[in-house]
Formats: sequence, structure tokens, C-alpha cells
Amino acid sequence: MKKKLVKTGIIATMLLVASGATYAASNFEKIQANLNHAISFKLKGSSWTPVDSKGKKLAPITYNNTTYLPLRSVAEATGMEVVWNQEKQLVELKEKVVREVQEKFSEKNVKMTAGYTAGITRDEEVLLVGGVQYDAAYIVKGVNSAGYSVTLEFPKGVKELKLTLGYKDTKKDGGAEYSIRTTDKQTYAIGDIANDSTKSDITVVANGETKFTFNFKAEAGSDGTGYILWDDSYIIYEK
Repeated sequence: MKKKLVKTGIIATMLLVASGATYAASNFEKIQANLNHAISFKLKGSSWTPVDSKGKKLAPITYNNTTYLPLRSVAEATGMEVVWNQEKQLVELKEKVVREVQEKFSEKNVKMTAGYTAGITRDEEVLLVGGVQYDAAYIVKGVNSAGYSVTLEFPKGVKELKLTLGYKDTKKDGGAEYSIRTTDKQTYAIGDIANDSTKSDITVVANGETKFTFNFKAEAGSDGTGYILWDDSYIIYEK
């Protein structure tokens, strides 16, 4: 691995903020350090890569057997806010104020990316489920023992999904099993819905995922419809 020599100014850029400030010469001390590309990171059990404000990967610096990390990237990833005071040449770490925003499902914030028998409906007759009239839904038609699904993509930054699912079958009296998985088959929720009924307050914690596949499966001979009901399904963001 080729080692790169860097000056303190580069460390300042990593650890603080690119500020353009002019320092007195007495504040600088010339050193030799190495960008350490061998170090990898995990954040809350998942792989994580520090990046700058433009998304460019950052490497730690090793100097005198001490490793220095990019402060802003690390702080923001762990929920802190970094404030740079140019006049005082001061870096301040503050607890980040997080505001939750809740939005109902709509075509503006949810995109259907796959689903052989899936689609959007606003048909009142179709949307009468469990004696309740709903306004809109993603539906999966022809649900039987083979199971059918729809894959939905959510905006980046989604924290949680609060879902109301439904199922209705005019051929069979039995209900359906639903599952919610990531595209790599990791299961986030699973359960049962009785025929001509809904199930509310299904919570999916996104953990950085933005794509989920909703699968409905019923008994053999069924011809049911699975619902993801917009009226009572919400995306929760942190801003």
C-alpha cells in the first residue's frame, strides 16, 4: 500500500470544516502522517464509511500510533451536530435536535418498482374492506398459495413505516399470510390477516433500507387481493 504524506492542514480539513480561515504561523506545526486505508468501520452493527459533504470517501489519519477520524462525519453519523466558529477557531459539538415528520403514503413519496399483479387503485368497490371505505391503496391481485408481491421504494432518510394492510377474497373464506422483506430477503414483519379485514399498527423500522417487498399468500384455490392502504399507512422521517 502506498503511503501518503499529509500536512496538518489536511488533518484540520478532516477533523474540522473546510473554512478558508487564515491562521497565524505559530499555530501550525508541520508533521508527517499517513492516510490509513486499511481501517474499516461498523456503526450500530452495520458497515459504515465516513464521507465528506459531497459524498467522497474519507480515510482516517494515523500519526504517532494514534488514529484520527473525520470528526464531522463521525459526529453526524452518531446524532451530533458540529458547529464551526471561524472567529474563535472553535469546534463545538452539540446534541442534534431531531424532528419527526409523518406523511401518508402517496404516489409522491412511495414508488412501486416491481409487482406482476400489483398496482394502484382508487376504485370504491375494490376499496371497501371490512366494511370500511378507503380512498386508495397499492393492491396485489390473484393472491393464492403461490403468493404474489409488490416491491415499494421509499425516500432516503425514512426511519419507520406505520402500515395498515388488508385482504379480501370472494372465492374462499380463509385469510392470508403477509410478509415484509428487504430485496435481499431479510424479514422485517410477518403475520396473518383474516378475509375481508385489515390489520393496523404494523411497524417496520427501516434501519437504512429504502426498498421493501410486501408478499401475500393464501390457501390453494384462492383468488384474493392484498392491500397496502394509503389512508392509514405512514412514512416517518427524521429531519
